[in-house]
Amino acid sequence: MKILIDPKGRKYIFKGEDMHTKDGMIKADEINKCEVGGTVKTHLGTEYAVIHPNITDILQKARRGPQAITLKDASLIVGYANLHSGSKVLNSGTGSGIIDIFLAYAVEPEKVISYEIREDFAKIARKNFEKFGIDNVEIKMKNIYEGIDEENLDAIILDLPEPWLVVRFAVEKLKMGGILISFSPSIEQSKKFHDALDINFLQETFECVLRNWDMKVVRPCSRMIAHTGFITVARLISRNKAKSEEIKDMKKSEEIKDMKKSEEIKDMKKSEEIKSDEVNNEVESEEINNEVESEKINN
Repeated sequence: MKILIDPKGRKYIFKGEDMHTKDGMIKADEINKCEVGGTVKTHLGTEYAVIHPNITDILQKARRGPQAITLKDASLIVGYANLHSGSKVLNSGTGSGIIDIFLAYAVEPEKVISYEIREDFAKIARKNFEKFGIDNVEIKMKNIYEGIDEENLDAIILDLPEPWLVVRFAVEKLKMGGILISFSPSIEQSKKFHDALDINFLQETFECVLRNWDMKVVRPCSRMIAHTGFITVARLISRNKAKSEEIKDMKKSEEIKDMKKSEEIKDMKKSEEIKSDEVNNEVESEEINNEVESEKINN
């Protein structure tokens, strides 16, 4: 695969066909003949540099469906997960496959296992893998809240609404000293995840704020990539069964709360219906009284 860069630094992925740019057309044959590190010219004479794409180029050019994780967060996740060639890693929340591509580069030739429950998201991810030649990611249509199939994992990465529900499975499936990481947009989600980890893990939570500098004037750029999410990194140091059972009950507790809320809503609706009936009865009673009074007056 080759990527072309114009004089302004804009990148174009070569897809094996003639390329049509703002600066003119470049024949596919010319790009194929050009060695990496060389240049090709458009029919108008503008030179484009030809290089191999790196992971940054791929993440920038990948198709995005659901909200995708940013490069700054993906980099920190891979670094803090302590991944290297041959690491066994599970990702849950495939989405567009952005983090899976990053993980695949880190653990190659080992395969990344990625859980997803939505086929439309998985379809986008598969197209991205095919587009960039990523062949060491396996997508499983599976709900991680129901369990983890893989054993002896070096790391588990979560991009989910309720990551705390996965802790009881991670305790059993991670290697001792393995890493569990959750990426959450909300601090409330991170707090619940933190509480579930209490005994079995060493942990820390942080966010990454990225600010570029304009070195022509030596000042920070006006725009920046600020908050995108909270990253919680946890290292497994024990398998405390009591805590694991406590975590297991969290989901049941939440289900009970949901049931109670549902019952309360039903009771409120019934109460409103009763009040409505009472109002209707009062109106009917007033109408009857008015009719009686009217008859008395007529008599």
